[in-house]
Order: sequence, then C-alpha cells, then structure tokens
Amino acid sequence: MEALLDLLDGRVGHYVYVSSIMAYDQTMAGIFPWTEELPTDPAGPATYGGFKAVAEAAMLARHARTGFPATVVRPAAIYGPDNNIFDMELPMFLRLLQHRPIIVPHGGLVVGSYGHVDDLCTAMVDIVGNAAAVGEVFNISAGSTSVNRYVEVLADVVGEAPDVVYLPDSMLDALPGPVFGHLFGVAHHAMLSIEKAQRLLGLDNRYDLRSGHVDTLEWFRRRGFADVDSPLIDPMWRASWDFDAEAAVAAEVRRG
Repeated sequence: MEALLDLLDGRVGHYVYVSSIMAYDQTMAGIFPWTEELPTDPAGPATYGGFKAVAEAAMLARHARTGFPATVVRPAAIYGPDNNIFDMELPMFLRLLQHRPIIVPHGGLVVGSYGHVDDLCTAMVDIVGNAAAVGEVFNISAGSTSVNRYVEVLADVVGEAPDVVYLPDSMLDALPGPVFGHLFGVAHHAMLSIEKAQRLLGLDNRYDLRSGHVDTLEWFRRRGFADVDSPLIDPMWRASWDFDAEAAVAAEVRRG
C-alpha cells in the first residue's frame, strides 16, 4: 500500500477508495447500527475484509501525515445492472418467475443494507472535490431491511407470490451446500448508518429498495436472463445457485 500511495501522493486531486461493509469487525454482527468510528476487521490482508481495513488505514494515515486527499466509502450490499455476484437478485428473480421455493433461514429476521449501484457511483462522483469529504470515511447505502421484507418487495416487483420456506435452525449444519443467498445468513446481520454521509455530503439516493429492483428487473429482462435454465457462476466470487438442492431442502422441511 505504501508503494501505491507513493505513486499517487502529490499527483491526484482527490482519491476516492471503494472499501466495503466487510471492512468492519464482523464479530459485531447484530449490533445496530454500524457507524464509521466502530472497529475494523483485524484479520489482516489475507482476508477480504481485513485487506479493506488495512488499505483504509494506510490511506488515512497518509492523509494525516502528508495531507493525501483520500476519502473512503464503505458500501453495503450493492445490487443492480451488471451485478457480478450471482447469488443475489438474479436467482431471486428466477425463483419468483419460475415459482420455485425460496429458502429463508433464521425466520427471515436477518437485516441487511442494500444500495443501487447507480447511487453508489453518483455519491462517489459527488465526493470528488468536496473538501468536507477529505480524510473521512462514509457508509454508503440506501437503507436496511429484513430478509422477509426483501423477499416481499422483490415479489411485488416481479408480480408473483413468493413460495417462502422457513428453514429450521436445526437443519443449518446439515445443508448439502448453499441453498439461499449469502446475505440471508446471520454473518451478514448488519445495519449501516448513513447519517454521516447525509449530514456532510447531502447524500440523497435516487432509488429505494423497490424502485431500485424495478430498474434491475428491466435490465434483467433486456439481457435475456429470464430464460436462464442453468446456474451461472461468476468468475470472481464463484457465487451461484442450485435450484435442485433448494427444492430438495424445501421438500424435507415440508415433510417435517
């Protein structure tokens, strides 16, 4: 990081770093809300969140030492056109359109923060040149919601009734593999506060959860994803889905 900062320091007008909600200490899952001064992931650069935290710390330390004009943004779950994580809204749209069961763990009470990609990009562009942002960290999101509400909103957007199957906690350890999106798990039970960004930056998101997914569904249909008949695997995160495994788990839950 120091070598990179040596290249940039004194040569850029403003550096906006895209960090992540994963930069927070993940042992805080379930503590609401997460504000920018809370502890960061201590795991070090070998993990995703640890690397983000290390990079943030290096930039902020350089700012303190030389005035390097860095701003850190921490998005939560970013969705929207060209999403490269394939276990989020894409398979949810397919489950709804194809009338497949939607496996929901933990009673659907896990809370996550969601933001449309266009709102993130707009916020980052608006930060550039804003003196109030230099040397600061900002959570960027559009709000938080439970898994139950997330499923309800996406079902309304698609226009299909969801077939929700609540997974007993006793079955979690025996699952054959991922049978629900990673954001439905308790490890992602986190709510970002965006009060600082609203106060200092005037953050004003264009999309709420519903309108953002209306926009995303339009893109989904334009791309022909409604006709997908086999799992997609993204090249970076290896995220995917297995509708056969989900159907088997749903059948087992219903058998009692």
